[in-house]
Amino acid sequence: MFRLSSPLNAQMEVTEACNNACIHCYNYWRYLETGELLDRDDRTRSLGHFLAILDEIINAGVATVAFTGGEPFLRRDILFDLVAHAKHAGLDVSINTNGALMTAGDVQRVVELSVDSLIVSLLSSRPGTHNDLVSADTFTKTSKAIQMLARTDVVLDVNMVTSKKNWQQVRETAEYVKSLGGTAFSTTPVIACHLSSEHLALMLSGDELRATMHDLLWVKNELGLSVAVLEPIARCLFTKEERKLFKDFVGTRICMGGISDCAISADGDLRACIMSSDIGGNVTREGIYEAWANLSHWKEAEMLPSRCLICSYVDRCGGGCRVAAFSKTGSLRGEDPYMTEPLTEGIDCFECTSEEYAQKVEPDTKLRPHSQLRLRKEEFGGALIVRHHNMFLNGDAFNLFTTVVGMGEFTVREIVSQLGTEGGETTELISAILSRGFLYVID
Repeated sequence: MFRLSSPLNAQMEVTEACNNACIHCYNYWRYLETGELLDRDDRTRSLGHFLAILDEIINAGVATVAFTGGEPFLRRDILFDLVAHAKHAGLDVSINTNGALMTAGDVQRVVELSVDSLIVSLLSSRPGTHNDLVSADTFTKTSKAIQMLARTDVVLDVNMVTSKKNWQQVRETAEYVKSLGGTAFSTTPVIACHLSSEHLALMLSGDELRATMHDLLWVKNELGLSVAVLEPIARCLFTKEERKLFKDFVGTRICMGGISDCAISADGDLRACIMSSDIGGNVTREGIYEAWANLSHWKEAEMLPSRCLICSYVDRCGGGCRVAAFSKTGSLRGEDPYMTEPLTEGIDCFECTSEEYAQKVEPDTKLRPHSQLRLRKEEFGGALIVRHHNMFLNGDAFNLFTTVVGMGEFTVREIVSQLGTEGGETTELISAILSRGFLYVID
């Protein structure tokens, strides 16, 4: 398997403090060994401290950074300076927030700084349910933030963490989000933190999780909202028909922790993902490259349970969530709690996502690269990057495509003629890249 020299996507925590105290909080460092919540924000961390972390991210060629926490708007004294620094360096920037602290002025700053996207957490359309789950009276404030952000051009995703307490409210919550002006809605099933026994009681059963996916499909079809799932779900949980129905939101989510993604704590500790306690090192001491290299075991096949390795879906499923497996079994190499039996019957073409299904490009179809396309060379070849979407090419394919990008507008016929490439292979490569959204057809 390929190994990137550094991450492509980083979540950067700017504080451990939060105005909410969600009963499902996935940040492992918020819990003592007793399972009790811990608040240990250190406000003595200066802007310079965080800029040093951010510069490590920038200099390593990371393409996207999400500022998170805790609640990042508790550190608005540094947050907007960090956003400006990241944007100046050309990074795609997002903010993960509960929204409750956001003012009209904050929204204006978000727009002025051209923040690319925000994820705002809303746990129910029912004020009592939401407030109970976050242990704070923030429903009205969060709703107002969603409404203000929905009036801007900033990409807004409203995310609902689903648990035993609210899983039957997915449809009504999505309807409420639409009434506020939202156009994108996602769900995240609770993943247990190994330090909190309460989490295990909050986790959905397999049938309940499947039901929420049917509800999400309803949201897509009936409400017309863009939908997504923000955690990888073991594909073997679903029937063949469900894999077909859910392909464009479940089928596109695979764990990339320690492979292309990472999380960095407010202290500078680099982890494979936001929920993981597996630390590779501190980027302010060892540097990001060494810390990242110390997490190389996350890309090894041995990270997966043996039964996953015989499954036809292992490459697109990734064995579900390794942190969830750790919470269930005590081992990162354990079985995901939603795993059932390996799927060995093979993958039908109708189960492929729209990104995976590549229609053949005609020889004279005019194409051009996506305006936000980035290329990053790696030992195995290179990566194509547009915001949070990545595609990896081997050496020959990457070198060819690098040359093609320099042509600006082009056709397959022009590539074959000017570069002397083989027509069939060129068509197959360009078709695959087009289907993944890294190229546009020119009308």
